Amino acid sequence: MKSDKKVAAVCLRKSGMSVREISKELSVSKSSVSLWVRDIELTEEQCVILKENQCSSFEKMRASKLSYADKCRANRVEWQLEGRNRIGDIDFVAGCMLYWGEGGKTSPSTVVMTNSDPEILIYFKNFLLEQFEVSPESLKSCINVHLDYGLLYEDVKSYWSNLLGIPECNFYKPQLHVGEKRTKGKHKRLQYGTVQIKLFNVRIAQTIFGGIQGHAGINKEEWLG
Repeated sequence: MKSDKKVAAVCLRKSGMSVREISKELSVSKSSVSLWVRDIELTEEQCVILKENQCSSFEKMRASKLSYADKCRANRVEWQLEGRNRIGDIDFVAGCMLYWGEGGKTSPSTVVMTNSDPEILIYFKNFLLEQFEVSPESLKSCINVHLDYGLLYEDVKSYWSNLLGIPECNFYKPQLHVGEKRTKGKHKRLQYGTVQIKLFNVRIAQTIFGGIQGHAGINKEEWLG
């Protein structure tokens, strides 16, 4: 069987077919084909044709990647426009303004809110649920806490999970600080630390960005990514 494919590979190579094409045609590895046909010399005309085909394949691949990137950017522009068109909804605008002040704006595809205030976090979670029909199960969370109050991490996680309605299994690796020197006054550490709510959804992120820009009358080109 292998010898038959070797003979076929030689014949195909003599006809001017590329190693990649022979590999695909015979369902064998390119390394095997290269070994079988390494002594076959192609004519000058065949070499020119192969080179032209390789250039054509490269250009097609490059154009495909560019068109995909352009399509993704066009989607982000469209979703921002959706947000701009919703600025007549006071509840939508309120959530967008909260995100402008407290949310993460470095990723074009991820919604991130980090805070220590339970009421802010609950408000923002409800904003996502009500305005975008997001389920609590789609939200991820991360805790950053100093365990200086006799609490275990499991206690802190349970507190935030119950408060926000985010399943405990959706809490990823926390940032824990134990036994470090305490600070005083206004910088006293928070018993339950800070929590990050994260949603991986480019459409929602861009719609919020659009709402912010539409209401504030600004244009942030970098938010498109």
